[in-house]
Amino acid sequence: MRDLGDGYCSTMLRIGSAVEALSVAIGALAIQFRPGAGADIVHAWGASALAAALLGRCRRIIYSPLPAEPVLCRGALAAMVRPSGATVVCTSETIRRRFLDIGISPDRCHAIRLGVDTEQIKPFRNAALRAQLGFEDSDDVILAPGETVRGSGHREAAWAVGILNVLDGRRRLLVWGRGEGVDALRVFADCLQQPTLLTIAEQQLGRRVEFEQLPAVADVALAASGGRAATLPLCICMAAGLPVVSTANTDVAEVLEDGRTALLRSRPTPMMLAQCVLDLEKDAAMQRRLCEAARAVAVEAFSLPRYLAQWRAVYAAVASGRDIGAAAIAV
Repeated sequence: MRDLGDGYCSTMLRIGSAVEALSVAIGALAIQFRPGAGADIVHAWGASALAAALLGRCRRIIYSPLPAEPVLCRGALAAMVRPSGATVVCTSETIRRRFLDIGISPDRCHAIRLGVDTEQIKPFRNAALRAQLGFEDSDDVILAPGETVRGSGHREAAWAVGILNVLDGRRRLLVWGRGEGVDALRVFADCLQQPTLLTIAEQQLGRRVEFEQLPAVADVALAASGGRAATLPLCICMAAGLPVVSTANTDVAEVLEDGRTALLRSRPTPMMLAQCVLDLEKDAAMQRRLCEAARAVAVEAFSLPRYLAQWRAVYAAVASGRDIGAAAIAV
C-alpha cells in the first residue's frame, strides 16, 4: 500500500482487530457502503476477509491465505473460491501447492514470495537496545521469530532453549511479545522455574517495538514451527544476517539449504534443536558462512522491488479481467 506508486489508491478495513472490530457481515456491508466502495479490486487477507468480500458480492477478489489457517478451512473455502472466480495469491510455493491439491485451478492460483526491505535491516549489533532488554554482552540471545500464535513453534523453542539454559543460564530466549499465545508461553516458562530463560521484548521495554529491530540484539534465530507459521519474520532474520536453526517444515524452508544457509532438521525435537544451537556456538566459521549465505539469499529471493513489481502486475491483470501471465510474476 505504501510503495505501489502512482495510479493506486487503497482503503483498509480490519476485521476482528482492536482497531476496527468488524464482524464478517458488517465487513461485507462496509465494503459496499464505506469510502472506497466500488473499488476495482478487493484484496482479502485471510479467510474472514474473503468471506466478507464474497458476502459483499465484490466483482474482483484476490485472496491471500494466512499461514495459521487450517487445511480444513481451506478445503471449505475451495467450494466458495471456484465459483466466485477469485484469484488466490500465496506467499510461497508450498502454500500454493496446498491449494492446487484441493482443486483450485493453476490459472487462478499463484505465488509471490514476500518482500523484505533489506536496505532498512542492517547486520549490526544494537548494543543499546540489547541492554534495555536486560541482556549482558556475555549472554547468548536466541530469537524465536514472529508473533506467539498457534503454529509459531514458540513453545517448542522455549523447551529447546530451556535445555540450553540449564546448561548455562546465559542462554536466553527472546520473543517479540505479540500474539494470543504470549500469556500461555509465559506460564510455560514459569513452570520451568528458570528465571533467566524468557524475555518478552515489548513487555520488558514497556512500549511497542518493530520486529525488524530485534535481530540486531540476537545471536541466533530459532524457528521451531511445524509448518503453518508466518515466514516474513524468518526472512527478516535472514536479511539481518542471523544464523538460522529451523525445522525443515516451514514454508520459508523452500529457500533454505541445510548446511549452507541454515541448519535444518526434518523431524526436530527440542533436544535436537538445542544441539543445533550448541553446534553453531562451537563453530564460528560455520556461523559466518551461514550468515553471509542467508543474507545473500534474502536480498535476492525476498527483494522488495521484485515483490512490488509482481503485485502491480497482479493488480493490473485482475482489474482489467485478464489472466495473470506466469512471466509477469516469475520469481
